[in-house]
Order: sequence, then structure tokens, then C-alpha cells
Amino acid sequence: MQKMTANQAKQNFGELLDKAQRGPVEITKHGRRVGILVADADYHSEAVQLEPWMVEKIKKGMAQFERGEGIPAEEVYAKMRKKIRQWERERTEVKLPA
Repeated sequence: MQKMTANQAKQNFGELLDKAQRGPVEITKHGRRVGILVADADYHSEAVQLEPWMVEKIKKGMAQFERGEGIPAEEVYAKMRKKIRQWERERTEVKLPA
């Protein structure tokens, strides 16, 4: 993955955009990663990958509801928070190709 400091990104914004079209660019500030810039197409392809998971969960929930089955809202929220935290950890651990 290519890297730029926040200052370099600010001063060379056009270059940053060009680099992001070729692959993710890590932006650092004081030696710490503060962000990753990816091309719009890459961002949307990642978001689309999540959609089937969400659609499947919604279908399963609707079928349970129609059968008169239910889960307490607190349990649903707890599972959602757990899944979101897991997803966030995975996103920060992913090593994107340079």
C-alpha cells in the first residue's frame, strides 16, 4: 500500500487522487495511520459485498416474524453491536494490495 503523510496529501491532493485510482493510499499523521483513501469503484465494491449478508438476515427475520417467532430487541441490538465491532476489527486488520 502506498503511503503519504497528511501534509503531503494536503499539498499534493491531485497526486493523492491519482494514486488512489491505482490502489489504496494510507495517510499518516505523526507516524500514525489516520485514514485510507480508496477509489470510488473500490469503495462501492466493498459496500456491495455486505449487502447480501444484510438481505439474508432481513429475510430470515421476516420469516421468523411471520411464523410468530420473535427475539427481544435487546438481544438483536447486542448481536448487531457484536457483528459491527467484529466487522470494524476485520476492516482495520485487512492488508489491502499495493
